[in-house]
Amino acid sequence: MARPFKFPFLFVSFFLAFPISNLFGAIELSGNFGYNKMLYGTSKQNSLTTRSYTSSIALYFFRNTAFELNYHNSTNMRLANERYQITGVANYSVIQSYSEVKYESFGIGLRHAFAPRGSPVRPLISLGYAKKFTDSSGNTLFEHDSNGSQINVAHNSQKSREDSVFGTVQLQLRITNRLSLTGSVNTVFKAFEWDEAKNSLKYLAGFSWII
Repeated sequence: MARPFKFPFLFVSFFLAFPISNLFGAIELSGNFGYNKMLYGTSKQNSLTTRSYTSSIALYFFRNTAFELNYHNSTNMRLANERYQITGVANYSVIQSYSEVKYESFGIGLRHAFAPRGSPVRPLISLGYAKKFTDSSGNTLFEHDSNGSQINVAHNSQKSREDSVFGTVQLQLRITNRLSLTGSVNTVFKAFEWDEAKNSLKYLAGFSWII
């Protein structure tokens, strides 16, 4: 009689007998956050805000080289408080527009450190494949030129996903034997569109912990 669960049973039993901490030399957890807000316009009435955070786990199979699994989340928000008229829209002017673009990505790749664990300063680099999801939305506020009545028009949400490449350059400053302060530059861009890497740079700071 066939045993359809034989392989899963053996697979689970293997990890029960050999915990993940025994399969890899070290496990490193990292979390980083970045925030930037820019005001522009004649009266600084407009704003462009970017909020980003990342988390990752690195499973070291050599002293300085690891498999990396990561998650990236970034939101770009643009608020424009400017009055102008649109051709074809009689008696109404735009007084405010808002747009929001959210990015999420899930990545798998390799991480390499250029100094051993425990070094006061430790540079690292990561590179790999990511699946990137984009969700954009927004709204525009119109005001009647004569009576001041307003109409708020919501934009249709647009979603997409694409195969991407992620890259990270990180610098760790040791605080304790296991805890480090980190500064990093991250990018996630469409696969093989290498010129786009510089257009998606995020500057982040956070911590890493070796368990």
